[in-house]
Amino acid sequence: MMTLSCSSPSGAASRRWRPGAAVVVLSGLLAACGGSSSSKSITLYNGQHAQTTAALVARFEKLTGIRVNVRSNDEDALVSQIAAEGANSPADAIYAENSPPLEYLRQKGLLVPVAPATLARAPSRYNSPQGDWVGVSARVSVLDYNTQLLKRSQLPTSIMQLAEPQWKGKLAFAPSETDFQPIVSSVARSYGDAAALRWLEGLKANAGSHIYPNNEATTDQINRGQAELGLIDQYYWYRQRAQVGAGNMHSAIAYLAPRDPGYVIDVSG
Repeated sequence: MMTLSCSSPSGAASRRWRPGAAVVVLSGLLAACGGSSSSKSITLYNGQHAQTTAALVARFEKLTGIRVNVRSNDEDALVSQIAAEGANSPADAIYAENSPPLEYLRQKGLLVPVAPATLARAPSRYNSPQGDWVGVSARVSVLDYNTQLLKRSQLPTSIMQLAEPQWKGKLAFAPSETDFQPIVSSVARSYGDAAALRWLEGLKANAGSHIYPNNEATTDQINRGQAELGLIDQYYWYRQRAQVGAGNMHSAIAYLAPRDPGYVIDVSG
């Protein structure tokens, strides 16, 4: 998740930045806020994972000499805070986990245009169309499944099928995750609000007791065989593999078709 890198269903990279590209983008953005003097400091409202932001900030401070005061919270809470603070907000920049909160701030007129040179560091399709925020990292939603309980050939071919009765008691997901909200928006945009609601009701019924507070728990429970499959962002699976070792992984991930509403690239900016 440290670079803007997304894979196609076949696993081939569709867009990959060189290593450190995320640092370059964030450095360009934050340096514009704080200048280049080593005496400068800036305040970053952080709605991203602590590990991701800590790595980027450490590299940025080393490159620029600018100290970054990081205030971390859920992105929705930070956006509400900025909206309440208005022009008096101490935030020089906000790093959000998803793009909708940034669009909310843009619509409120609380963002200033990003320098063209910084926008050019990221593929334009991952930036604000108006140039008010820049993409820093990205991930894609995938199916996570237990390989001891399911074969790849048995997996749904569309995210909409997860609401069908055959997956009752087998599905796991984390509806309160901010990563899940863009998927719901994608389904609603493709099929309408009524169909999205029916789909959500089907997911809830199929998951039963396998509704978890976050994607980490979903990934872990699928790997343990407590559920057969679920919906996560792909980097959670890779993080778990790094933590427990490849030999202890009993799950795998599968990409949905690019035109399926479940194939969502979430951009952090």
